[in-house]
Amino acid sequence: MMTNPERHSIPVLSRQSLIFLAIALVITVPAALTGSAITAPAIPVWYAGLNKPAFNPPNWLFGIVWPMLFALMIFGFWRILRHVGAGKARNHAILAFVVQILLNAGWSIAFFGARNPGAGVIVAFGL
Repeated sequence: MMTNPERHSIPVLSRQSLIFLAIALVITVPAALTGSAITAPAIPVWYAGLNKPAFNPPNWLFGIVWPMLFALMIFGFWRILRHVGAGKARNHAILAFVVQILLNAGWSIAFFGARNPGAGVIVAFGL
């Protein structure tokens, strides 16, 4: 298998790779914490009173799935940051990630913070 020497990843345990991991954490964790802080108080009061479809997952499942999703987002963003030689494609991927993480936090703000499912749907279209 041939590899393109222009496009490669920085070694996992290098100093630069660890800096990129820190960047991924600094950008992603605040969105996760914002979403959690806004969502948690709304679940037992407002969200519990909503009419939900029968296929709606149980509330306890979100506490398991959401941290895993954010961990995967951190991992994915770290991989993007470590990828060198991709030029514009890498920059576009970074921009797309930052936009989606802002929209992700925005969804929690719209749906749970504003208690507005319609606004949540609008933000979800952006996602």
